[in-house]
Amino acid sequence: MEELLRSFMNHIDKKFEEINQRFEQIDKRFNEVDGKLNNLTNEMKDVKTGLVRLERRQSALEENLNNLATESRSHFEKVEEELEQHRDAFKIHSSDLNRVKTDVDYLSSKTGIHDTKLNYIEKQLEL
Repeated sequence: MEELLRSFMNHIDKKFEEINQRFEQIDKRFNEVDGKLNNLTNEMKDVKTGLVRLERRQSALEENLNNLATESRSHFEKVEEELEQHRDAFKIHSSDLNRVKTDVDYLSSKTGIHDTKLNYIEKQLEL
């Protein structure tokens, strides 16, 4: 009976040892999973930090783009205004056009008179 009890106890000890080994393996696996989860958590923190930096850079880029658009609009308006001033400076009104024609006709007639006088003087000098 004692031997049977010992045999039974040895059998129970083996089973407990097997269970203990399995628990140790489970503990190892849990430790590995816990380590991987910690690594994953750290990587997620890094990703989050990167996203925050990316959002800041995007915001700065948007601000720069808005500033550039504002400056471009302002510059374009200034160029348009100056162009309009130049157009106004070279615009000839119909009353001015009539005056210019009159002045050109007058100067042409004067030129004709002077050409005639010069021609007459040349003829006189040839004799």
